[in-house]
Amino acid sequence: MRNNSDDLLRELVNILGEQWVSDDPEIIFPHTRDVNLGPRDLDSIMRPPFYVALPGTPEELQKVMLIARRYKAPITILATGINICGIAVPPMGGILVDLKRLDKIVSIDEANGTATIQPFVTIARLSCELQKKGMYIPVPGCPSTAGLISNILFGMGLKVANRVGRQDESIVGFKMILPDGNIIRVGSGADPMIPKDFWPWGPGPAMHFLPMYTCGTTGIVFEMTVKCWLRGENYKEFWVGYEDVDKASQAAQTLARKDIAKGLNIYSGNKYTSYFTDTREAMERMVRALSLIH
Repeated sequence: MRNNSDDLLRELVNILGEQWVSDDPEIIFPHTRDVNLGPRDLDSIMRPPFYVALPGTPEELQKVMLIARRYKAPITILATGINICGIAVPPMGGILVDLKRLDKIVSIDEANGTATIQPFVTIARLSCELQKKGMYIPVPGCPSTAGLISNILFGMGLKVANRVGRQDESIVGFKMILPDGNIIRVGSGADPMIPKDFWPWGPGPAMHFLPMYTCGTTGIVFEMTVKCWLRGENYKEFWVGYEDVDKASQAAQTLARKDIAKGLNIYSGNKYTSYFTDTREAMERMVRALSLIH
């Protein structure tokens, strides 16, 4: 790919503009590491992309995919960057497609209990807008600063699965660009006779799991409609720390039997340090401390 790098860069600039494409080392460097791994892991995951591209529309994203296909350049997808295990770190150069400009809450449908969003919409942001309408989304297994779409597609645990189903079951529909540049739409909105996604089962075979657990390898979801729920008068989230896993398990069983909580989950491990810290430095200190404990 490096042999044609000038041509590839020139085509990206023609589509996105000079402001939204870069091969500058200072721009590339922040995209070489995973936000949730500690300092001792950095040598194994700091892999720079050749270019960073920030499409601002689905059409621009589609064109970037077509260019990458023509030049046989690998693509790595970055949404909010709150990821684990190096998922958003390029495995071999290529183009890092940063989706932070795709940040629209397209619509909130109160009548059908859904919200349609783009990849850079965070859990916190959508939650705030839904609360204004007496609605909420179940809290998934990640910090509130993470993107909701990427979290759902990665298959993180859903804290209220006992009440509203698994996290993937909140998908009502989505639009996805395939590696060859074609776009597919899943959900009732894929039917030309139906104007919107309000029902997950549209025409054709069920394809909701096509992008699930694949970390972007089957295509890029650039819009998703998710199911939302009525909030109710009393709704609060609690995090409680336990030093003993047996005590934590006993507390969870007691709450579950009393049917008090809408959802319960027990967490352990270093990767959840970002839940309890507010800076990168504090998170890394906690990672080191927990490593010593375990």
